[in-house]
Amino acid sequence: MKRILLPLVLLFLVAASGETQSLRDTLEQKLTALSKKANLPGFGVAILNQEKVLYEKGFGYADIASQSPYTTESVHNIGSVSKTFIGVAIMQLVEQGKLSLDTKINDILPFPVVHPKYPNNQLTIRQLATHTTGIKDTKAYSFKCYVLEEDYASIKGKLSGKPKLEVLVMKKNKQQALGSFLKAYLHKKGKLYKRKNFNKHQPGTHYNYTNIGAALAAYVVEIAAGQSYGDYVKENIMKPLHMKDSGWTYDDIDPTKLATTYHPKGQAYPKYSLVTYPDGGVRTNIHDLSLYVQEILRGHDKKSDFLAASSFDTMLQEQFKGESDTEGIFWSINRRGRIGHNGADPGILTTILLFPEEKISFVFMTNCSAHEDKDKLKNTVAIWRVLREYALKMQAAE
Repeated sequence: MKRILLPLVLLFLVAASGETQSLRDTLEQKLTALSKKANLPGFGVAILNQEKVLYEKGFGYADIASQSPYTTESVHNIGSVSKTFIGVAIMQLVEQGKLSLDTKINDILPFPVVHPKYPNNQLTIRQLATHTTGIKDTKAYSFKCYVLEEDYASIKGKLSGKPKLEVLVMKKNKQQALGSFLKAYLHKKGKLYKRKNFNKHQPGTHYNYTNIGAALAAYVVEIAAGQSYGDYVKENIMKPLHMKDSGWTYDDIDPTKLATTYHPKGQAYPKYSLVTYPDGGVRTNIHDLSLYVQEILRGHDKKSDFLAASSFDTMLQEQFKGESDTEGIFWSINRRGRIGHNGADPGILTTILLFPEEKISFVFMTNCSAHEDKDKLKNTVAIWRVLREYALKMQAAE
């Protein structure tokens, strides 16, 4: 056999490639074992750095009845991870000169929003984006924002317990314009307005996570941009990032890629939507979401022109420090400086986490509301820990 002398650099690359593949194989073995233990219907994961996706895989089923596999193209809603898109949209409009973070929202909104305890405090976009306006979610929000998208008569015999109660609430609601719902909840003369829709704290001084406040921020984007928030995001975020399987409505999604979502006890949820869709209604898959997260990771390191470097800095750095995490512009920063967001809704759980110093990230999606079951959540956290461990190992091996 003829001996081949490879340059030392090439030998190093071959060795590094082999090490990365070995890590992928070991990771897949661990995730397969955890998949069986977690007993989730299905889930998808991805590990990525600034240049490429290092690992991407689906496990289990997108639909149990048909045994359709959960793949990296399986689509469902991602819950509050959707709020990070509001942050990006805000920074785009700031760059265009249509907003500033300290813009008073009542200078833009067609109806005034006033904290009843602090009527002289003008609420700002920065406060909306850091959950510090004093606006809070009440039952009027929780019971009115979900809308059933199927005929109840065809599914009522398949539901029991909590899923049945949730769907009974959904079927009472009708889809309506985002601005109409927000006005009803936040304007003093609105049908859903109550003083308790606001907390006791002075705006800008206290963190209180709020879905309705996030939806209001998206409505500000809508007014400033001069088009619906949904269309704005599709045209200015999803399309440029080639998120071809992402959108807001079921009509946006290839029905063959749509995953069924499940309660932890195995009951399938019917199709539903949100009136306040910007706060949790993005429908996407692991592949598309990874493209989005990868651009954010590059932007943090000033290697993206999707936003100006200063905009990425503002969005992903401290704007308000809470009791535990620090808030950027709809992005959370934990004590170790890691950046991300979680999302939970009936039938789903999602998380994205960026490790800026290591220049690595992971994405997780499942078509099960695992947060509602102690054992499933425990096993889901175990999956996250494995993803974190192997993300750091894979990046070190690159």
